[in-house]
Amino acid sequence: MTDTRWYVDPGAIPGEPCAYLDVPSGQLDYASATIVEHDTGGPDQTAYQAILGPPNPECPIHPDHRSPIVTHLHAAYAWAESRVPLPLSTIPAAIYMEIEIQERYRPQPGDILIAITEPGRTPITPLGTFAATYHLAAWDLPYHIDHHTYGHIGPITLQDATPLLEFVLRHRNTMSKLVLYCHASIARSPAVAIALSEWLPTEPHTSALIERYPCFNRAMYRTLCQAAIEKALTKT
Repeated sequence: MTDTRWYVDPGAIPGEPCAYLDVPSGQLDYASATIVEHDTGGPDQTAYQAILGPPNPECPIHPDHRSPIVTHLHAAYAWAESRVPLPLSTIPAAIYMEIEIQERYRPQPGDILIAITEPGRTPITPLGTFAATYHLAAWDLPYHIDHHTYGHIGPITLQDATPLLEFVLRHRNTMSKLVLYCHASIARSPAVAIALSEWLPTEPHTSALIERYPCFNRAMYRTLCQAAIEKALTKT
C-alpha cells in the first residue's frame, strides 16, 4: 500500500470524505477514489468505506464501486488501491497535424485527445477512437481584433480555458497519452501542450516543447497559464 498516494483531510466529519486518492495538485474534486468515515455511535469505534471515483453527491454510486465497511483505514486504502491503477508519473504528450489524426494516427487504450479547430468549423473525425476527446474552438490569432465579417474575434478567453483544464484534470489519473492537434500543429496545439506542461508531468516537458515548437501561440499559452493559476495548479 502506498500512503503517499492519499491526501487526508483531518477536519472531515463522519459522512464526508476524509481521504482522497491520487489528488492532482490539490484538486479534491478529481480524486480517483475517496474514503468516507462512518459514525458507529461509539466514541472509540470508527468505520470506513472506500468509494471509487471522485466525490459527487449528485450521482448514484454503483454497488461494485463501494467497499465493505471496515474498521481500519488502511484496509479501505488497500481496497481502493487494488482497483485503481497507479497514475503515470510522466505522461507522453504528442502533437499532430489535423490530417494525421484523420488519416494515420491510431489511438491506443487510454489516449485522450484535445482537438483544436476554428470556431464554427466542424471537427474532423479521427481514424480511431480515443478514450476521451475535448473540442476547443480557437482562432490562431496573437490578440483580439474586430473583423468586418466575423465580428470580435481573438484567441481563447479564461472562460474557454477553464473547462479544458477541468477535462485534463478529470483524466489526469487514467490517461496513458495526451494527444493534441490543430490544422498545422505549429501554433495552437503546441501552445496548449506547453501551458499544460507547466503543471502536468508531460514528456517532453516545457523547455523541450518550446524548443521544438518556437512559433507557439503566446496569447493562448498566457491565458491557459492564468487559468491554471486561478485553479491553484501553478503559482505566479
